[in-house]
Amino acid sequence: MYHHNSRTKEVVMNTALRLTHLLHVVDQLPENQPIRAIITQVDPDAMGAAAGFRHLLSVTSQHPVRAEYCGSIGHPQNKFLFTKYDLRRFMQPVLTGQTVPPSKDPMALIDSCSTRDSRLIQYYPGIKPIIVIDHHRGSDIAPETPNHFIWIENVGAACTLVVELLQEAKCDLSPEEHQWLAVLLALGIYTDTKGLVSACSRDRAAYAWAMNFTDNRELMALINYPISESYYSRLGRAISTKVTRGPHLLTGIGYVDPGNGDDVSSVADLLMRMEGITLIIVWAIIGNTVRISARSADASFPLDTFMKEKFGPGSGSKITPDGHGEGGARLELPLPGIWFSPSVKDDYNIVVARRLEEIIFSAE
Repeated sequence: MYHHNSRTKEVVMNTALRLTHLLHVVDQLPENQPIRAIITQVDPDAMGAAAGFRHLLSVTSQHPVRAEYCGSIGHPQNKFLFTKYDLRRFMQPVLTGQTVPPSKDPMALIDSCSTRDSRLIQYYPGIKPIIVIDHHRGSDIAPETPNHFIWIENVGAACTLVVELLQEAKCDLSPEEHQWLAVLLALGIYTDTKGLVSACSRDRAAYAWAMNFTDNRELMALINYPISESYYSRLGRAISTKVTRGPHLLTGIGYVDPGNGDDVSSVADLLMRMEGITLIIVWAIIGNTVRISARSADASFPLDTFMKEKFGPGSGSKITPDGHGEGGARLELPLPGIWFSPSVKDDYNIVVARRLEEIIFSAE
C-alpha cells in the first residue's frame, strides 16, 4: 500500500490542517444537510475530484453530496465514463430536481475557482460556495474564513488535492465497490497533467496512490476511448478551413448537435500542437449559439482580457498549472423561424466565419 511517509512532512502537515478545517466547515451545517458539488466543465479531473469529494464526506461525515455539472456530456471519453461507471446515479446536470433556491443551498465548487465563469453564472448567479477545491490560477473567490474551506493550490490536477484529503482521512479504495473511483482519480490526474508530462511530485504521488488500488489495464481502456468518425470529419474541416495570421489561428467546424459540443474544445486542444501557432480559436454553431474555445500557448498572452474585449464579459479564460491559457465564450445567434431553413444553413455559417475573422484579426 502507498503510505503517508511517501509524501513530504510539509505536505502531510498542510493536508492534516486542510482536512481538519474542511470537516469543521461541514460540521457547521444542519444535520444530514446535502451539499451540492458543482463542476463547471465536464472532464475526467472534474468528475474524479467531485466523485472523490463525495466519497470523502461519506466516510467522514453524515452529509450526502450531489454532484452537478454545467452544460452537457459531449466528449466521447466523458460519455464512456458516464456509461461505464453509471455516474448519473449521483452526478446530474444543474437545475435537475432542485427544490430550494440555489442561494439557500450549501455549495462546493470543485475544479473551478471563479464565480463569474460564464458556464456557471447562467445557472447560479451570485453563487457563494462554502467549499472550493481547485488548482487553477485567476481565482475571484473571497479569502478563507472559519466557516469557508478554500483550497486553491498550483498542482497539476484537482484530483491530486482530493487524493491528499482521502489519504489524510485514511480512506481505503481497495474494496471492489470503490475501485472505479481509484481509476477515475488516476485518470483525472493523468489527463490534466498531459499524461503526467506536466505533473509535479505531488501529482505523481497521488497518481501512484490511486493506481495502487486498480489494474493498469482498466486505466488504459479509458485513455484509449473510442472516437467517432464524425469527430475526425470535424477535425478535417477545421484544418481545411483554418485562417492564420502569424501565430494566431481561427477555424470553425460548422453545425454541431449539443451532444457533440465538446468537439469544439477537443479540436482546439489538438490544434494547439501545431508548430508555430500560439493562439487557437475554434468555433461551432450549436442550436442558436456560437460556441468558442480558445487556447494560448504563450504564458505572457492575456487570454482572459483578449476574450472579454472580443466577446464581452460573459467570456473568459483560466490559466492551467503549466502556464497555458484555456478560454471560451458562448454568443447568441438569433435565428428567426421564418428566415431559417436547412437551405440557408450554409449562409449562416459563412456569415459567422466572416464576422469572427473580423473580430479576431481586426483592431476593433
